[in-house]
Amino acid sequence: MNAIEITNLCKSYGDFTLDHLNLTLPGGCIMGLVGENGAGKSTTIRLMMQMIQKDEGTITLLSRNIDDMDALTKEDIGVVMD
Repeated sequence: MNAIEITNLCKSYGDFTLDHLNLTLPGGCIMGLVGENGAGKSTTIRLMMQMIQKDEGTITLLSRNIDDMDALTKEDIGVVMD
């Protein structure tokens, strides 16, 4: 089972565009997002946590679409941002 699946994720605001990001992270893996300033790392995490709304695409955590998760399920998900 994949821990994270992102398909065709898009978000635009100002001069920034996250354009059709695709990512698959199998369960049990450790991953880091690295890149230049403005590459979309924080935006991707914020989209996964639904801190901001996506323009397009799907995000699946542990085989569940985040759009279909109830508030109680979301309470079990956490992230630490620097």
